[in-house]
Amino acid sequence: MVLHLDAARPLALALLLLLAWPAWADDDAQSANPDWFPGAFTASVDFATDYPFRGISQTNEYGAIQGNIDYGVDFNDYVSLYLGGWGSNVDFGDGDNAQAEMDIYGGLSGTIGKFSWDVGTIYYAYPGADNNLHYNYWELGPTFGYDFGVASVSAGLLWSPEFFARSGDAYWIHGGVEVPVPESALPNWLGISVSGNLGQQAIDKDQVFGVPDYLTWDLGATFSAFGLDFDIRYYDTSISKNGCFGGGEGVRDLCQARAVAMFSKSF
Repeated sequence: MVLHLDAARPLALALLLLLAWPAWADDDAQSANPDWFPGAFTASVDFATDYPFRGISQTNEYGAIQGNIDYGVDFNDYVSLYLGGWGSNVDFGDGDNAQAEMDIYGGLSGTIGKFSWDVGTIYYAYPGADNNLHYNYWELGPTFGYDFGVASVSAGLLWSPEFFARSGDAYWIHGGVEVPVPESALPNWLGISVSGNLGQQAIDKDQVFGVPDYLTWDLGATFSAFGLDFDIRYYDTSISKNGCFGGGEGVRDLCQARAVAMFSKSF
């Protein structure tokens, strides 16, 4: 995996804190999570060979260091509140205007039997980018899921009133399926699941964003062992090379098929 070190610097402190957090949390669990404090914090750190967002590489086909911190609290057996932040290095080939993406999100979620739901919002921010580029934007919407036991399915819709680079209204319609390998077929230290996702990205001002409305899909497997997750996944889109940001040299491959590997550690 190759990383642009300069692009990763904005995340360095946050990632170090993520790595250090479990240590002091274990050493002083009562002070870190006192009984009177509702809810719980979780975090993760990811190392990926690329960062494809809806099928399009956000790191110029280089690697990514990513991390998140989440907070959740249960109101009752059916409704929970969650808040969180996530970050990654990025490279849009824009003269290093944007070197990092920092997302802030929150919402309500819950389960009723095997049915799950989520209604939330997310703000995508690109610190360091020229304000005139108007990279920052909001999305909000619902996601629903159902666990059949042998497989779980999900579907949702996200809407942005003003998408990336002021490209107008945008809709992300998506669905997915995950199939876990039965535990009886695996050693007790290993978990495996196979999953796939399909999405349609519709953007009001295609010419501003740089690609036409498109389909994207992925298919892969996740392996969990010894507290680590490894995911290997194939991504592709319906965007032609000439339709990918004008088809210029250095950008035409950003929308094409790719395999991505990711290591994750959750705390």
